[in-house]
Amino acid sequence: MPLLHPAVHMFSVDADETVEPPHQEFASFHHFPFALYSSEGEMDLFVTGHPAMTSLLELDEAAFTRHFGLIPGSETWKEGLTATHTQGVRTRRADELFESQGLSRVDFFKLDTQGTELEILKGAHEYLSSGRISVVKTEVSFLPIYREQCEFSDIDRLLKGHGFLLVDCGFYGGSVRPKRWDTAIRGVNLREELRLNVVGDAVYVLDPVRYPERDRAASTIRSAVQLNQLGYVSVAFDLLRGEGHAIEFAEDLLRATVRRDGFNAKLGRWLRRRLRLRTRRSVPRLGASSSFPR
Repeated sequence: MPLLHPAVHMFSVDADETVEPPHQEFASFHHFPFALYSSEGEMDLFVTGHPAMTSLLELDEAAFTRHFGLIPGSETWKEGLTATHTQGVRTRRADELFESQGLSRVDFFKLDTQGTELEILKGAHEYLSSGRISVVKTEVSFLPIYREQCEFSDIDRLLKGHGFLLVDCGFYGGSVRPKRWDTAIRGVNLREELRLNVVGDAVYVLDPVRYPERDRAASTIRSAVQLNQLGYVSVAFDLLRGEGHAIEFAEDLLRATVRRDGFNAKLGRWLRRRLRLRTRRSVPRLGASSSFPR
């Protein structure tokens, strides 16, 4: 969401201390080298052959073989998922981290932690239950690849229990498929069934009726702007209309915050002017994070 970067206070969390934080321009940027989880303590981090697959969870070889073992190329995928070594990491709850940073709210909470997303959300219980997290984008899996990995249904149940609405579930590019049909079992023209990739990203937005009353108007506008930037225009428009904003205002806001490269300087002035009229105060600044934005 590059349009919003100049207004975002970004909080980035990565369990692997060797990872370089992203170099992007934000209103402020804060990086923390530990793991978010449902409890505070120490855990082993399984550092894998492919850095993006490093996790607090270990590869479930039996499950992987069951679902993908005969697909040509699966050996390379498995190598990337297999731990080369472990290292101890400190874990903290999201609630505790948010409080320690003085965050009154989290506008955008993004999770991509290879199977521990549910445990992180459990560690954000206080902020979730009090309506202080507005939009969640989280990686989800429909088949377990790691031991004790959460699945989409687990995350969906928890977030809907806190009043969130599912906006989208987009699968990662490509399908799980063999490169050549006749090599699944050598010498037999045995066709492996095509299937959607089992991993993707789900986007949720909190129902505006669950926002704290004192911040409902501004929170709804911030959520609509974020969804508009993510391309979910219909949902953004519906949020604004549901909170009683006139069609003209809703359309003007979505036009002003349409996805584009770079930051439109007119946007900030337009938002401040309209929000003073609507809420008698300037638009609260957005906050965000790599394991969560605010």
